[in-house]
Amino acid sequence: MTGAWDGYPKNRKQSGWHWLADERGPEPDYWIADLQGWRYVGLPERAKVRAAGYLGPCHSPSEVAAIKTERDKLRDALDGVMNSHGEQLHDAFSVARTALGETGSD
Repeated sequence: MTGAWDGYPKNRKQSGWHWLADERGPEPDYWIADLQGWRYVGLPERAKVRAAGYLGPCHSPSEVAAIKTERDKLRDALDGVMNSHGEQLHDAFSVARTALGETGSD
C-alpha cells in the first residue's frame, strides 16, 4: 500500500483479521466492524495505527487452499513449457541478460 493510511481496513463494514506492519514487522489484528476499531490496538490509539502500515486482509483457510491450488496449476504449466521449450527459453534469457549487462549463472 502506498501513501498515507487512514487507519481503516479495506472493508470497514466487515469484521475480520488483517495484517498491519510497523517497525517490528507484520502482525495480525482483528477489525471489529461494529466498534469501528482494532481489537489489539484499541480505539484510543488510532494515531499508532496510522503510523503502522496496512498490508491487507488475512486469508481464510479456504482462500489459502485456493491460492495453493492455483500456484500448483501455474507451476505445472511452467514445468510443461520448460520441458517443451527450455533450451529456447534459456537462450532467450541469456540474450536478454547480456543486453541488460547482467552476468552470472542461471
